[in-house]
Amino acid sequence: MDPTGETFKATISKALVTKINIAIVIFLLVTCVAVVGLRPVSMFNTNVASLVECALRDCHSKKVRWTEGRSPSNMTREKMATANEKTPSFLRGLRGDAVIGLVNMADDDVIEWGIEAKTAVVEFERVSENIKWSDLFPEWIDEEEEFEGTSCPEIPMPGFAAYEEMDVVVVKLPCRIPDVGWNRDVFRLQVHLVAANLAVKRGRGTGGGRQSWRF
Repeated sequence: MDPTGETFKATISKALVTKINIAIVIFLLVTCVAVVGLRPVSMFNTNVASLVECALRDCHSKKVRWTEGRSPSNMTREKMATANEKTPSFLRGLRGDAVIGLVNMADDDVIEWGIEAKTAVVEFERVSENIKWSDLFPEWIDEEEEFEGTSCPEIPMPGFAAYEEMDVVVVKLPCRIPDVGWNRDVFRLQVHLVAANLAVKRGRGTGGGRQSWRF
């Protein structure tokens, strides 16, 4: 027996097996690339619905992606099915003819609550961006009016008489956390003032003229 011949045959066999394995791997890779490349583009597209919420002049868009089998109508039904869980506790006991005032909000913001009460969107002109917090609360006040007369910047309010009496006032406060000075936002102050005036001027009292306020 020639050991050199046996060694040569073993070397050829290993080389052949290696080449076969490499060929199989290359074939699989080419097949995968071909399958992916031939798939229609529509299969990669998702049904995207763009919902835009606007509260007065503060507008921001929210994109909601509907996956297959969950159309917008399905989502609405699911939201309505869990409305009782999402409805704020102070709204659950409202009678059918109750009126809810919405400040810095739109009707769409409360749809998922599933409430049957009537809503009234309170419209008002947003305070000018030129008015700063220091204009309303200056560090020094000329009480003696030695230099000039007193003045106070105007903060627009809604026409309260145009609205009927309200049982509840719901407010969406602008919030710029964690920005420095977020709690000294003039627009935030305006929203507070609108809500407070609504509660006083258009709030519907309960028995004995009492009112229940929630902020």
